[in-house]
Amino acid sequence: MQEARWLEHFSRSTLFGKVVVVVAVVVVVVVVVVVVVVVVVVVVVVVVVVVVVVVNNLYTKALAAGHSVAAAD
Repeated sequence: MQEARWLEHFSRSTLFGKVVVVVAVVVVVVVVVVVVVVVVVVVVVVVVVVVVVVVNNLYTKALAAGHSVAAAD
């Protein structure tokens, strides 16, 4: 019911009013898209950093184990 009233008001509003509503909707959509993109980029960066740290840690442990084996020989 409220949507029908809003649509009726929108259809009776002036061209300037319609432009303002369309611009406001576009701005909200752009802001939402930018926020989603930023969140996705942050998540990807965090995952990449965690993977690099874990791989580096395993590589360092493997090197240390390799050196201790070589030293035992």
